[in-house]
Amino acid sequence: AQEQIPQIVLGEALQVAAYGPDQQLGQLHFNTPETLMELSPPLVDGFYQEAIRNNPQQMVVAGAGISHDSLVELTQQHFGHVQQKSAPKTIPSQYRGGSHIIPQSTEHEAIFNPSKNEKYCHVALAFPVGGWHSQESMVTACVLQMLLGGGTSFSAGGPGKGMYSRMYQSVLNRYGFMESAEAFTTF
Repeated sequence: AQEQIPQIVLGEALQVAAYGPDQQLGQLHFNTPETLMELSPPLVDGFYQEAIRNNPQQMVVAGAGISHDSLVELTQQHFGHVQQKSAPKTIPSQYRGGSHIIPQSTEHEAIFNPSKNEKYCHVALAFPVGGWHSQESMVTACVLQMLLGGGTSFSAGGPGKGMYSRMYQSVLNRYGFMESAEAFTTF
């Protein structure tokens, strides 16, 4: 996993730590070299047939620049014959919290490869919110994220031109060992 950009690897580790590798939301989003070798055309086709092609109840058709009636007609013409077959069962993932550490790779040279004198460590903290259905915690998390801003953000135009976010000024300028800090929400 260390062959990837650290921020991507960190996002993967965050999901595993939050939900555990045995739940759907705790599964890795990207293939590892080991799992890539397991992919085959029959495996991909089987997933397509089971989860997508034969699962019209979960299908969404969207259109732009087309009338609603025309879109409905085309959808019926091209997808109206698809019959619902057994769809994969989705079990909601439960937030557990925890930690997930990815040791620095020694086998492969990483894209992000600091010099021998510099060692970087990427850390993420996550806290559960109720998602889109939990109005109080979701709104609070979104407002907090907007107030904090991102430590990598720099306003290059518009009002406040040339200003860094509050987080950049308060955290990064105070602690020289930090390279970036950002607040983000995912639901």
